[in-house]
Amino acid sequence: KIVCMLQINSAEIGHSTALMQIPSLHLEQGKLYGLIGRNGIGKSTFFQTLVGVYPILSGKILVQGNDLDVLRKKELAKKIALVRTSFPNIESRKVIVISR
Repeated sequence: KIVCMLQINSAEIGHSTALMQIPSLHLEQGKLYGLIGRNGIGKSTFFQTLVGVYPILSGKILVQGNDLDVLRKKELAKKIALVRTSFPNIESRKVIVISR
């Protein structure tokens, strides 16, 4: 059975203005995905929106079928996590271990 981990429909992501527009995106469980692009186009903002740091400007994001707008932070943290890559004086392995 294919499980949709992340579904995005007509979403705009950004701070006060849209940096990224996503008409449709479906990510399946068990697959590896990457997001690449030039500086300033909203890659970090996209991930920060997924973990609740920034609100969705418009559209709908579902995480395992649950609306991101109504998921409590504690429930969201059980489904998705963001691991920062720039920490001074901390090895990457330690960052991954302490992030959960």
